[in-house]
Amino acid sequence: MLDIDSNPLDAAVWACALVTFWAACRLGETTCPSQNFFNPARHVTRSAVSAIRLLPDDALALSFHLPWTKTTKRAGMTKVLSSQPDLLDPISALHHHLSFNTTPSTDNSSTSLFAYRVKAGRGWRLVPLSKDKMLDVFGHALARAGLPSLPGHSFRIGVATFYWHHGATVEEIKLLGGWDSDSFKIYLRDPVLGLAPLQQRLGAS
Repeated sequence: MLDIDSNPLDAAVWACALVTFWAACRLGETTCPSQNFFNPARHVTRSAVSAIRLLPDDALALSFHLPWTKTTKRAGMTKVLSSQPDLLDPISALHHHLSFNTTPSTDNSSTSLFAYRVKAGRGWRLVPLSKDKMLDVFGHALARAGLPSLPGHSFRIGVATFYWHHGATVEEIKLLGGWDSDSFKIYLRDPVLGLAPLQQRLGAS
């Protein structure tokens, strides 16, 4: 389990996991290669996050801009998050992380989105969340819960499969995940859960 209320690293990891999943990001787009290598031209910053908006159905939503992605390169990509139920809400997790992991001198334009606090003398400093650190902490939390560890690409594979099992079309999944081809289809898991509902809908029409 993660202690997101009193452990700055755990709060950052949980927020990163939910944001990466729901926004269908690659983990390398929301983390840094190492805590010593952060480049605002390549890695998402806190200033990239928009204000929260209230939608007509009373859900909350926000967007954030990735300055660089594997497919778009320097053009980047804007991702969207909307509120989800209970503990799986990425907006709530992100808000908690940003409120918890801050210092008086934090400059949002030059601070990694999921940087977390560590002790520095009598105060604190922020350390960028690396991909390896994120997977290590998340993997240990899964192990303590009796669950298998996950590779980094599981977040993107998982959300594509999740949307598919909930009736999203190929075009909708491509739009949500920012895929520019149908290549993501090789990642879809459990064709029974994905295709049986489609057969049921078509058979009833």
